[in-house]
Amino acid sequence: MAYLELLRQVEQRIRTNKGRLQGPCEFESFGRLKTKSESELGSDLKSSFVRFLQRTNGFYWNHVYIFGSETCESSTQPGIVIPGFIQANLDYRRKDARFLNYLVFGKSSHDQFLFAYKIRLHEYQIIQESHDQIVDKVKSFDDMIAQALKRSLFAH
Repeated sequence: MAYLELLRQVEQRIRTNKGRLQGPCEFESFGRLKTKSESELGSDLKSSFVRFLQRTNGFYWNHVYIFGSETCESSTQPGIVIPGFIQANLDYRRKDARFLNYLVFGKSSHDQFLFAYKIRLHEYQIIQESHDQIVDKVKSFDDMIAQALKRSLFAH
């Protein structure tokens, strides 16, 4: 997994600041998440996202969020809320119909980037939300998460 070393680096910085990564997603949550993804989003749950959630059930560091199985408070910064995957996607779809063809896995609130999968094209994309522009296309979920983690490590 391309992002594991980056996740370790972020975790070291978080621990330096007396924080910790979110704990792993509980096993019984995966069945609910899979069912909701299929029924409410019309898409299967990506196995690579499940593997990420097995390591950390959501993520927040330096304005970068990776959505968790459910909405929760960040363990790295109290008061910050990490959106849940299903609810975040439903919110994006309510606000803008173009997201009906996307699964959004996270965001960078600093530069307004979204980390998403375009369902119809089977393509992982990094999108600048404010300009409706594709910034980058990557070949896998792991590569997309690596890009997100790099943003969190090198944020200004």
